[in-house]
Amino acid sequence: MIEVKLLHYIFQFRRLSWREEFILKFGREDPRKVILSTALDNISGLKISTVDEAMRIFCTIPEAVLRRIYIIYRYKLPKTRIFSTRDLYKAPEPSVYVGKIQQFEDQREEALDVLHSQMESTFGRKELREQRELESEILKKSEKRGAVRKETNE
Repeated sequence: MIEVKLLHYIFQFRRLSWREEFILKFGREDPRKVILSTALDNISGLKISTVDEAMRIFCTIPEAVLRRIYIIYRYKLPKTRIFSTRDLYKAPEPSVYVGKIQQFEDQREEALDVLHSQMESTFGRKELREQRELESEILKKSEKRGAVRKETNE
């Protein structure tokens, strides 16, 4: 609650949220009157229930006094908090990024080539020949049983 003392009256204002301030419509009225009338809660214990009642009160107050009330109201509001971020991620340039991807792919291909050569050395030509002979034997036996063999390009 924000209190502004004026002569023997105490004006109590509530803090408006940013949403409330955002939806205010000023029209031809003085923006200070609209903001203060929206935020006015009570005057020396007399509850203000509508914005129209508060607007009628501020219409009777002289402009110079209204300006000072507005300044005091704004000054007594808690300071707005400003949020900032630190250590943001900075993306590399696209050409640098493409270079890194290419380097990663090259390393991956080298690892696969090494693995392929190890497999060739482990399973040499002799094993491949034995595998082909086994496959051809299976095919011959299946043809004897009456299975139809379809030739493919492979």
